[in-house]
Amino acid sequence: MASTTVLRSCCLAGSNVHDGVVEFLDASRELPGHAYVVFESVRGANVDVLLSATRDGGRTWSAPAPVATAPATADRFQPVVASGPGGVVAVSWYDRRFPCPDSAAVLPEHRGVRGWCIATMLRPYRDNRAWLEPTRDELVATRRPWDPYEPAQHRGGIGQLACEDPEDPCGEIFIGDYFGLAVTPKRVQVLSASTAYPSAVHADEGGPIYYQQQLLAIVPRGPLGLGIGHERPHGTASGDRGGALRGTRRLGACSSRSCR
Repeated sequence: MASTTVLRSCCLAGSNVHDGVVEFLDASRELPGHAYVVFESVRGANVDVLLSATRDGGRTWSAPAPVATAPATADRFQPVVASGPGGVVAVSWYDRRFPCPDSAAVLPEHRGVRGWCIATMLRPYRDNRAWLEPTRDELVATRRPWDPYEPAQHRGGIGQLACEDPEDPCGEIFIGDYFGLAVTPKRVQVLSASTAYPSAVHADEGGPIYYQQQLLAIVPRGPLGLGIGHERPHGTASGDRGGALRGTRRLGACSSRSCR
């Protein structure tokens, strides 16, 4: 299909954030022989996400194309792709282009800084049998960027960061390969991680612990230019650079020990 350059080390450049998934593939249930793959590629100083498609069962593939329209000023990584009814194809990925919010869920030294916090992005396409056509620019599928260096707190003297290995202090931060995407007749649903919300567990230092939690963003197909979206919206897509979606739900929390 194509050659690509991936990270030689475990982690995103300048960090100890583990990059867990470098490619993902899905096949159409409606168009025989049609399949789609997204994968990481190191381009310059950053990781980017590219998309390619086949219409002949994998014998030939389209030229890989970036999924994002904005300049690659920060890492885009850990992509996922899903196909659904009506020839719809959706791509989602983690993106570090936005500044960290001024929030108790973000380490003080990261607040307002670009290239640290993670947002979940979404880009919709339609398979017109001859080519993949994007129906709009990418949008943000979560309410706020989140800091992968949280939780920096302790519980019973033990660090609570989600680690790639069971160790304290944490050597490699695990941001989770539980990153899901589904396309239904009326919605696109994105399941991703976040540390932006407090848990009910209190830290040794006082206050809530900001564990990694699972968020479910529900986006009607209509605002994505995909049609069939005649239900009452669960979220609102505002602006090509992505206003936050109001359909985001928290599902659970993860630490270095367990998921709740």
